[in-house]
Order: sequence, then structure tokens, then C-alpha cells
Amino acid sequence: MNTLVTGFNGKVGFEVARKLKGKGMRISCAVRNVEKAKQKYGNEYEFVALDFSDPTTFESALKNINKIFLMYLLVIKLSLNYFYIKQKTMASIILFIYL
Repeated sequence: MNTLVTGFNGKVGFEVARKLKGKGMRISCAVRNVEKAKQKYGNEYEFVALDFSDPTTFESALKNINKIFLMYLLVIKLSLNYFYIKQKTMASIILFIYL
């Protein structure tokens, strides 16, 4: 199982990633700029590029993801519309949590 954690650069998303990683869970941290995140955190976390204003980043960010922790309420409609269109992708997601 692999959980995608959005909002990693914020307080809540970072804490969620830290706690899940501490429990030994496999996580991918969604960030707009992977290189910048790697400069700050090194190889401590696995990063994937995800920009909610760019739907072309969605499919690769969701590859091999089974759970999602979604922080951005303002983009939920956009995200859910994309996921609805990509039902095959959604079929592999068993848990979707948003705040």
C-alpha cells in the first residue's frame, strides 16, 4: 500500500507524512517542485510532482497509489472531477481522506 500525502510543504501535510513514515507506512509526498523538496529534505521522503492547477501532473502522481491524504479544499472539486473521469485510476484507490 502506498499513500499519497498532499500539502507536504505545509504544517499538517508534513506532520501527516512524518507520522505515517514513523509508523513504517509507504508514502509519496506530493509537491509542485520535486527538486526543491529534495534540496530541503534530501532522500528522507519520496516525492512526486503534483500541481493541482496542472491536470497533466495527476496521472503520474497517482501511479501505484492506494490511499490519498488531500489537504486542499479549494481544489477538491477539480481533483474529484479528474478522478471521476479517470475511473480506472480511482478503482485502485481504497481510501481517500481530505481535510
